[in-house]
Amino acid sequence: MNFKRKSKIQNMIDKIRGKKPTMKKMLVNNVINVPKKLLKRVDINIDGENNRIEISENARVSGFLFIKIYGDNNVVKIADGAGITELKISIGQKHHNFGKVNNHVFSLGENTGITECEYVTYNSNSKCIIGKGCMISFGVTIYNTDAHPIFDVNTNEIINKVKEISIGDHCWIGAHSTILKNTQIADDCIVGWGSVVSGKHLIPHCAIAGNPAKKVKEGITWSPNGSNGYVQNSLGGGVILLFIHFRKFINKMESILYEYRWKNKVFRILY
Repeated sequence: MNFKRKSKIQNMIDKIRGKKPTMKKMLVNNVINVPKKLLKRVDINIDGENNRIEISENARVSGFLFIKIYGDNNVVKIADGAGITELKISIGQKHHNFGKVNNHVFSLGENTGITECEYVTYNSNSKCIIGKGCMISFGVTIYNTDAHPIFDVNTNEIINKVKEISIGDHCWIGAHSTILKNTQIADDCIVGWGSVVSGKHLIPHCAIAGNPAKKVKEGITWSPNGSNGYVQNSLGGGVILLFIHFRKFINKMESILYEYRWKNKVFRILY
């Protein structure tokens, strides 16, 4: 995915043709809070009312953030410490087969980093909540919709309704992965390269991979810091974990010894 910003000439042409509402018009009926330092890196296109965009003062955008909303009462929140290289958010589509999306929430948690990601929804009353401390690699698609309805032939009821995508805290989403509608991923999970994820993955500390993605390993965690033995391709990380466990053991033994000495001292005073 390559989300190139439009040239100034193309923006002028779009404005003349009426393709994009002016910022002045968008600000009249919507709340847009973008830090001044990020204005050149954030492109916002809203066609609707009572929408709210909140980008934290401490968020970072090194490439660009594109937000397009067609609908009313939607919320986009980028929390403190979030780091974005390239992120495209599309809520609703002005097309005769689609229409306005209302009451949608997209939330990016604190200290979550995104290299390159596209988020899309065409469904009202839905959510996408991404937790704290996550790492989203390049070429990732979060597709919170099926785009088109699927019906039960007997009841004519829509059977592919959209509710919420939930990605827990400290999750690592591998490159070229796709997260589909209504997916739930527990805290501290890893999604393997090129995986297609749907359904509920509610066990934390797991790796899931494949198409469709399934649990492939349990009892794991990860770190964005490769200097703890990983870059050196050594056992440094393991040595650090061993030291931590040894230090906990020593602290526990010191606590037991202190308690024994204290009880022994009281015993001598009394008797």
